[in-house]
Amino acid sequence: LACDAGIAVEDIDHFVFHQANERILSQAVKRLGVPDDRVVRTLRETGNISSACIPLALDRLANTGALHADDTIALVGFGAGLDVGGYLLRWK
Repeated sequence: LACDAGIAVEDIDHFVFHQANERILSQAVKRLGVPDDRVVRTLRETGNISSACIPLALDRLANTGALHADDTIALVGFGAGLDVGGYLLRWK
């Protein structure tokens, strides 16, 4: 995702992953080498709310003042089997 867009992982300010469970989320973060302090987590408060966790986490970032103009955000959804989709956006 990031390399296809010409952006280094280090240049991404926030990572918002689908949060099916903590084990999957922790392994994804570890295997991708993503800094844990840049990963938005909502799982403990909401449980698995399926794909709604991504917009909810983005809303949390926006409403807590954690997002700043020109922040780069990676949104990544996981599906059954090997389905995955990702999106990079720049906050304005």
